[in-house]
Amino acid sequence: MVIIFHHPVLKSFSKSELPFRCPPDTNLVLTIIEWNMHCLLHNLPGIYHLNTYYPNAYTTFYSHPLFGESLVFLFFHKFLGFDITKSYILYLLFAFWVGALGTFLLARELTRNRFVPFLAALIFILFPFSRNSLSHLHSFSFFWVGFVFYYLLRFQKTGRLKEAIRAGIFIFIQGLFSIYHGYF
Repeated sequence: MVIIFHHPVLKSFSKSELPFRCPPDTNLVLTIIEWNMHCLLHNLPGIYHLNTYYPNAYTTFYSHPLFGESLVFLFFHKFLGFDITKSYILYLLFAFWVGALGTFLLARELTRNRFVPFLAALIFILFPFSRNSLSHLHSFSFFWVGFVFYYLLRFQKTGRLKEAIRAGIFIFIQGLFSIYHGYF
């Protein structure tokens, strides 16, 4: 479903261009991700010293750190050989797929119905807010939240500690991808 409904994204993948107009924020996001990838491979202590606001130090604190996104982009680059643009497009598809899966699991846990989880996943895929924030990865990367609520609900129903630990892991992962969604 993700591929069917986001075919313009796939068409831009073959051309290695972004599927939307590139506002200045996208350039900042790509710069942060490139810097994080460089630091993860070569200079981990310098990860907060992005030179965007030179001569200020610790400039990544002024913006979105994008640590989770950088790890995914690094995987796409090192193991799949994609450049930053193709990684961005693949990340968008990955995000829609993971978000739809989390929504599916949460809806299945809430309703115990066969049709409603598919409908919920479809709504997640087609949700217009997601399309409006494609160039802002920090606000687009909220897709782990479905897993958080799924495991919190399972913990509340069963009382098993492993469900609470899983919810905590997904809260941590959500914090890596978007500090705002992870914190609040």
